[in-house]
Amino acid sequence: MFENECFLGDITGSCESIIGRERIVGSVPGLLDALSCSSAADIPGAINDDESVLVPNILCECIRHLEQHGLHTFGIFRVSASKKRLRQLREDFDSGKETTIDDSQCPHDVANLLKEYLRELPDPLLCRDLYHAFIQTQRIRNRRLQLEALQHLVQLLPAANRYTLYALLSFLARVAENANDRKNALGKELVGNKMDSNNLATVFAPNILHCIKPGSKDVPDRSEDRIDVINVVRTLIAHCKNIFALPADLVDEIYLHMTDSYPEALEQILTKKDAVAAADESVDELDSEPNSAPWTPTHPTSEVSTEYAFDIKSEPKKTYSREEFLHETAATGGPNVGMRVR
Repeated sequence: MFENECFLGDITGSCESIIGRERIVGSVPGLLDALSCSSAADIPGAINDDESVLVPNILCECIRHLEQHGLHTFGIFRVSASKKRLRQLREDFDSGKETTIDDSQCPHDVANLLKEYLRELPDPLLCRDLYHAFIQTQRIRNRRLQLEALQHLVQLLPAANRYTLYALLSFLARVAENANDRKNALGKELVGNKMDSNNLATVFAPNILHCIKPGSKDVPDRSEDRIDVINVVRTLIAHCKNIFALPADLVDEIYLHMTDSYPEALEQILTKKDAVAAADESVDELDSEPNSAPWTPTHPTSEVSTEYAFDIKSEPKKTYSREEFLHETAATGGPNVGMRVR
């Protein structure tokens, strides 16, 4: 039951390790998945087929179940679970088979399974090596600089940890949004779960941010860090979207560095971005079709020519060339010169 450490390639069991892939310190290609994202919304689009398995199956299943059945459950993550049902859930995932959580499962059992999985990882989600760095961010009194420090530390996490953290924080933010009683659009009263970001951080902080080595009998007394640990996780939950957004100046530096050191990898990223942008434009066009006037066939000799059809369209998309994109004010608007029509 979670005792045996498995590598990331085995993604179906509960004991899969999110630190299974070797990380090369200082290797820019190893960080391409995150560095190519300018906002949290870009992260899912940056995941290719191989990287889509970086979020463990057990965590995905727990989040899926709790989003459907646990957002309005009072005291979710605080109320204890049935030991018998929890043990059965663990055995199901430990079997190595791809497991789904049945809708009839008690949300409290699933919530406790999620906490246990995170607590028993060989290396905590926020990495033991970065523990002191995360704690030191609480010494920064300027709120903006503190968020920037957390932002940079998150980018230092291995890719698997980063994607898993994003999935977890996004979910916890949704849990916090449902902490208070409210009415839905139909006027129905929805009971709050009473788990705001502070309560969630109190529960999850010891599970994802600590410096305890696995199997260690001498647990270091870090009681003086307890408040800081909770505040770090609370800030990550409350500002999860901003935490996963890269500053424009940092994006510029990365692109410039990669132009010199990793041109092929940069070309791959830019090609991927073009493909995603083209797909988004196609979806937007399809979404707008039902609201447009019905099409009326015309004779080829009709005065409504293709030239007129072109005139009524919005102006063609303009893009910067690679050299122009990397000018000194790139990602901040830039000089409106030298653009070419795609």
